[in-house]
Amino acid sequence: MLHTGRMRKTGASFRVRLLKKETEAKVKEMKGNMVKYKKHRPVAELDIAVLRGRNLAPNHRIPGSLVASIFWEPSKFADEYTKRTIKDIDPSSCGLHQIGETEGSGMTSSPEWLIAHPSNELERMKQLLPSKNFLSRTNSSADLKIDILREIKPLDTSTLTFPILQSISAPSIIPEADLEEEEETEEDNTNLAGLPSENIQLVPWESSKGAIVIQVRFADVLNKLPIFDQVLGEVVIPLARLAKDGSIEGWFKVLEKGTIRTEEDICDEETKKVPCSNKDATDILNRLVGGDSEQRVSDTTPEDASKHPSIFLQARLKVPSTSDTTDIDKETSRVIAEHLIRSTKAKEDSGLGFLGTSISTFNTVTGVRGNVQNIQNQLGSALDMIEIFKNLFNFTCPEKSGIILIATTVLWFVLVFIPTRYIILLGGLAQYTATFKAAFAKHERNTHEIRRADSEEKDNNDPILTRLTNFFISVPTNEDLRRYYFWEAVKVGEVEREILANKKRATRLTKLWKAQWFGKLELKVKTSISLPSERKWEWKTIFCIIQGHRFIWWESEKDFDEGENPSGQIYFAGHSGLAGLSPLELRELKPDEVPLVVNIFGRGASRGGEQTKISLLTQDPQTKHRFEASVLNAVLDKND
Repeated sequence: MLHTGRMRKTGASFRVRLLKKETEAKVKEMKGNMVKYKKHRPVAELDIAVLRGRNLAPNHRIPGSLVASIFWEPSKFADEYTKRTIKDIDPSSCGLHQIGETEGSGMTSSPEWLIAHPSNELERMKQLLPSKNFLSRTNSSADLKIDILREIKPLDTSTLTFPILQSISAPSIIPEADLEEEEETEEDNTNLAGLPSENIQLVPWESSKGAIVIQVRFADVLNKLPIFDQVLGEVVIPLARLAKDGSIEGWFKVLEKGTIRTEEDICDEETKKVPCSNKDATDILNRLVGGDSEQRVSDTTPEDASKHPSIFLQARLKVPSTSDTTDIDKETSRVIAEHLIRSTKAKEDSGLGFLGTSISTFNTVTGVRGNVQNIQNQLGSALDMIEIFKNLFNFTCPEKSGIILIATTVLWFVLVFIPTRYIILLGGLAQYTATFKAAFAKHERNTHEIRRADSEEKDNNDPILTRLTNFFISVPTNEDLRRYYFWEAVKVGEVEREILANKKRATRLTKLWKAQWFGKLELKVKTSISLPSERKWEWKTIFCIIQGHRFIWWESEKDFDEGENPSGQIYFAGHSGLAGLSPLELRELKPDEVPLVVNIFGRGASRGGEQTKISLLTQDPQTKHRFEASVLNAVLDKND
């Protein structure tokens, strides 16, 4: 007890421990989304388009509106041991990442998909990377011309582009085909999670265990009913095959979802767009249907090939060259890896919702909920009493623990100087005296008075017992303390998280975005709320950067870190640059704001690139000077 009191005095209180625990949790959460290896993983460019389908009818023969969902599964053909070991190094390798989805085709079994929409995961990834990137399909901001300032739209609305990171592996799980030229070494049985990051090796693209999965499913209300299967089937394209061929194009069979197929089972299923003679028709139809001998089309019945459910797709994989790797390539790879890890963990934390659960299971849970809750409350009360007793002696509540320490010390002195037999004797005499006095009292009470007094005695609580009960119950439990210090702990943890986020953000903006300037400013925005002053506007804090010939801003740093769309941007093209304050602005601004306001103008990001002017408030004169210098540098280097 004295030891816990001394620890509390030296700063090891519950509050300090809780704040430290929350800080460590925030840092662990932040580092959990970071890449755990130093090996650079090249990024390949995947272009995929699912254009149309045929014979896509369910078993109940009720047509519906069909869509094709495209996914990237990095460990589709990997064994369970490989998945477990590589998950510690790269958590995103065991996830399922959605690339995008086509628009609904209407009620037909032969749909044509002309438009494909990228997934939220892909959209956020585009925002995390600068415009000079294959995901955005736009030119660098440093090369903007006046004629391309209008809103840029992709030329092919059916094609989706997704970055594919090269697979990694520890030395003990590298494919045997890649180890033929290496010396034989003893098998390493150590935990792969403890391997140094330098020991991580790249798996050749042709040996990748990943696959592109295209699921054909229904998007109409009728086929979404529980009695129907929403997913019609799927097509699996091994990445290793795509890396060998470079590109594929043709019809692919739609197999039932969950069909177990290895890489060897997936044979050539597509029909290449090349001229052929009549004698090759049977071979092409055989490739159209599949590679299994039972499923191939015979020479006499080529028309049976068109009866199988299939989709027509185009895919191309552009593998990067590893000879000229730059810092931008390394930072791009790291940003993509961290985004995939964050998305994978977010999906794992979300768990299974109610719509994905069984109705019967839900009814069973609700049926026993009352009994389980009763048992839980009983156990909670017992554990609370144990924590109260523990906290009573560890100076969680210093006043009460001090009283207990003094009482214990007094009791110890009493037991030291007074023999125990005397204490027992005094206790017995006190009980005997009380009984004797009650039995031979001079004033007798009648039976009615005795009953009434007994009932009042039972109804009225003993004030001493009540005080003792309140004394113990008022001692807080660990849960009470956690709730009390919750917001303070969150604030402290958020500060530590912000420090790590600032380091990552500065690295990304410097190496990847090549930003000339970035920081926080205040933007002048109109407001509909009537203010007491003459102002009809207010200052709103934003996070902004100057990249090339663009000034881009977000509502907060967190929006930039999470890949949200920018709130706005201005192109320094044509007539653009810095502007002075007008007489009206000088009248509306406060005296201390005038030296810190900067006006910039240029072409807006809206369609047509209209001339736009905004007012910004800097924090201090030094920030204003650096910001103006960056704007002038961006304006003077423009190529218009």
